[in-house]
Amino acid sequence: MAESALVVAVVKLALLVADPTVNLLADSERYLDTALLGWAPAASPLGYAFVVRALAVATHSLVPLVLVQTVAGGAAAVAVAQAARMLLGVRPTLALAAAVVLAAAPLQLSSERAVAPDALAGAAYVGWLMLGVVWLARRRRGVLLLFAAAVIPIGLLDARLVGSVAAGVMSALLLAGLEAIAHRRGLPRRHLVRLAVHAGAALLVLAAGSAALRTATGAALDRTFAAQPEDGFLVVAARAPLLRLQDAPTPDVARVLAAPSPYPLADRSNLFEQRWAPGGLVERLRALDPDPLVTERWAARTAAAAARRDPLGVAGLAAAAWADALLTRAIADGLRAERSLRAGPTQRTIDLLRERFSLAVTPEWGRRSTVTRRWHGEALLWYRLLVLAPLIGLIATAVVGPGHRLKVLWLALVALSLLVSVLGLGVVAPRLLHPLEPVLVLLLAVLADALGHRRGNEPLLIPVIEHKPALAAPGA
Repeated sequence: MAESALVVAVVKLALLVADPTVNLLADSERYLDTALLGWAPAASPLGYAFVVRALAVATHSLVPLVLVQTVAGGAAAVAVAQAARMLLGVRPTLALAAAVVLAAAPLQLSSERAVAPDALAGAAYVGWLMLGVVWLARRRRGVLLLFAAAVIPIGLLDARLVGSVAAGVMSALLLAGLEAIAHRRGLPRRHLVRLAVHAGAALLVLAAGSAALRTATGAALDRTFAAQPEDGFLVVAARAPLLRLQDAPTPDVARVLAAPSPYPLADRSNLFEQRWAPGGLVERLRALDPDPLVTERWAARTAAAAARRDPLGVAGLAAAAWADALLTRAIADGLRAERSLRAGPTQRTIDLLRERFSLAVTPEWGRRSTVTRRWHGEALLWYRLLVLAPLIGLIATAVVGPGHRLKVLWLALVALSLLVSVLGLGVVAPRLLHPLEPVLVLLLAVLADALGHRRGNEPLLIPVIEHKPALAAPGA
């Protein structure tokens, strides 16, 4: 562990010195507002707001925030190396390589410099992954309960990961149950009963944790809480190509859908513009009522009505997005859209950063060329590998040794749940692929190790002549 920690620390420090520039994303202003005001105007990860308040607002600088996020990214890389080596049987050199790859991954580096919860939520998600692998390896009740309870810290940082956590816990329990049933003849009945009791307790903890998350956040916001209160806006933007006038819950929403727009609803590549750009669908919906919770509810109902009317269309959007990511320039287009949305911070953000955080930002801040931004924009092959992560996981499952097969299969299922949640938007949004990076790194390390062992065990094609020592003459 000391070796991987030292190497990761050197990599992180070198990259931080090479590029300490803060990234301002489309929703960075909202996170700063939540931290400064102590109240979320519409929705915000409250856990991240407390972090920003403690690290940035109290010090009047974003430097401590970037440093802590960098440390969190480094800790995640070291944890992945340890998991690969100790829990998945990967050779030390490959485990160290996995740590370096994750430490320098483009989405990881970008998130560490961003005023957004991605880096901290990603580190918490890596911790949850480690708990899942440990439980599948050792089946300890305490680990299982922690594995389920992790939904609370992850949800406080990024509620979009709550669905993946729930799916991951249930898939781990399902795989363990199927394995126990397959070996039931060799297992005493009490082992099956104990597994069932542990599974029930874990699901209870998961449900209670999700309920506590809703209750605590709702009380803090002093309003009805949804798991991700602005998801309605994101989903309606993603399903814009499927929307019809009959999907609108009110005549005003129907008029917005029918009105001409600089971003046609039928063009599914306009997800970012429909969600965040001036003149996009969400901005026009927001203008219908001063209360963003009301317009978000209308957006969610509109998107849900479209899904009920055309479920195959929703599946088609996801399938088309997956094909686009592999066969077209969809990922490059998504990266370009992300850059255009963060290229020009608003004057309010510029003033806020100058007055409260001593950071001089210009309208051209997002267009500045830096090491991490160039790497983030050019790593197209890496993003395609992320989209292929579930398939890579299945291949790794097929070639890995039987002692690790269940754990690797679970990682492949986790990758699938994450990818489905992203592709469900109908467009590959590169930023949302960030939680897939540690999963892909683990799967690639396992696959490389398994293939290396296979090559090492292959018989030589050229016969080897074995030289035996000559027998000594009798009496010699």
